[in-house]
Amino acid sequence: MSGTVSSKPKHPTYIEGWNGTLEELAQVILRMRYDKVMEFFGHCVAETERQSEGDKARGRLLLSKRLKEAAHVTKILQKQFWSIWKLCQPHMDGQ
Repeated sequence: MSGTVSSKPKHPTYIEGWNGTLEELAQVILRMRYDKVMEFFGHCVAETERQSEGDKARGRLLLSKRLKEAAHVTKILQKQFWSIWKLCQPHMDGQ
């Protein structure tokens, strides 16, 4: 049915099902094994690039450019966590 208003905001300010703060969420993610933290940032890169392409297609070129830059910086962060994981991996004893 066209014209139906969705009850979910397009850009929510909370995570449905998560009762903690964003600070707590960051702590939970960054306390995971570093290969999983690296994987998480890889998903962040992919989603940011997807949004960048969507905005580019809609003619929002500056927003698209900024999102692309953010994806690039996040990719650097992802690579850094891969390097950290490689240092820690030998000491993980099957964890």
